[in-house]
Amino acid sequence: MSDDYESFSSIPENSKYAEQEIINKADIIFVTAHKLYEKVKLVRNDNVYYLPNGANYSHFCRTSDSQSEPSDIKNLPHPRVIYVGSVADWFDFDTLYHAANRCPDVSFIIIGPSDVNLSHLDKFTNIHMLGGKNYSDIPKYVHFCDAAMIPFKKNKLTDSTNPVKLYEYFSAGLPVVSRNLDEIKRLCSPALLYDTPEEFVDNIQNALTKTKGDPSYYEFAQKNSWDARFSEIISHIEKLI
Repeated sequence: MSDDYESFSSIPENSKYAEQEIINKADIIFVTAHKLYEKVKLVRNDNVYYLPNGANYSHFCRTSDSQSEPSDIKNLPHPRVIYVGSVADWFDFDTLYHAANRCPDVSFIIIGPSDVNLSHLDKFTNIHMLGGKNYSDIPKYVHFCDAAMIPFKKNKLTDSTNPVKLYEYFSAGLPVVSRNLDEIKRLCSPALLYDTPEEFVDNIQNALTKTKGDPSYYEFAQKNSWDARFSEIISHIEKLI
């Protein structure tokens, strides 16, 4: 289980019954957040394991094919702060607007599909919505940026989220600024955490003074790669059978 699906605005109310049925029928369950672990344990007590998300480390840390800068960011000024992922009702636009106003020299780049109205972004010349991109191309965009961000609202849904993008950003060697979400805080990652829009701005400015490719970023990413996660999964399954 990777999300608290009941908390999505688009999920019907009766989905929780289907979720409970699946939980009861499964032989083994892996959850990506501690709040999800607590939720599942209310339904069953056996064979439930906490297993955070991870990243395809080799995909994001590679540099051989990242030397050709994507044409749609080539003319955007540095410093650049990137977000990669879906843009939905959990995305904190108010905090992003505050940062865009306070840091007019920073290019805020957002890559990913959106299901919200973006017309209000027209007045910001330093926020660049690029839409969805092929997974194979994402490392090229990330490598040509200077820092990365996870500007989420803090609520029941996001506090049960273990963002894959956190591990991907660090795999690419970028400093990361993230909302102080419960699950991210527990990870004790090198991310700079914020609670308020002002703290977000301060951390963005701090991140942009840091050197890309800090060894602690790669160390964290390798420790949390999908290869490492797979080894954990196999270990639990072998105990079960």
